[in-house]
Amino acid sequence: MAMVKRILAAYLVLTAVAVVLNLILTPVYHDGSAEYPTWKILNWFMAAGVLVSLAASYLRRRSLESGSALRGAVALDHVYAAAAWYGAIVLTMLFFWEWFWTLNPDSETGDAVTSHLVYFPIVDSLFVVVALSTGRCLWSDGDGSSTPDRARDQSRRSPSQQVERQRGAFKSEQRRLRNSLKQWSERQRRPFDAEQQRLRQWAERQRRPFDAEQL
Repeated sequence: MAMVKRILAAYLVLTAVAVVLNLILTPVYHDGSAEYPTWKILNWFMAAGVLVSLAASYLRRRSLESGSALRGAVALDHVYAAAAWYGAIVLTMLFFWEWFWTLNPDSETGDAVTSHLVYFPIVDSLFVVVALSTGRCLWSDGDGSSTPDRARDQSRRSPSQQVERQRGAFKSEQRRLRNSLKQWSERQRRPFDAEQQRLRQWAERQRRPFDAEQL
């Protein structure tokens, strides 16, 4: 499963890079006609990337909302997962609406072709953002460094391992508190020792004339 996530992550990242390059270079190489053959090919790869992003963001959000992952996830992870999920929904609607519009030969009127110059760059930019963020999450899930995977690993530990881990944390906290208390006691004792030394010196000075008188 980890290898599949890595492959999907690489696919999303490579597709996003191809979209960025083609979007930037289209005004350079395009001949001014109504046909965009490179985009017609790339749209099929983008369609697959949109569906992968939609499914991956949904599964990640559901995993974070499950009981095991909820204990290990922070609020920011839930916000990020929700934003990725809703962003993927918006991207899916906009992309397939535009793509199906261009696939219909009867819809390619003059106004429609002009509107593509406005809508497609927006959709392409949104695709790049969603694809890169989803690809990063899938890559993290593939190496087990994501929050849901860490939470599942913690939930799979045996009770004895969990108790031992808590005991180690308790002992570490005890040592830290003991060292802090020792340092505090040392700081409190220093003025007292200095005052004792000053009193001994004063007593020594007071005793010297008396000893001399006795002699």
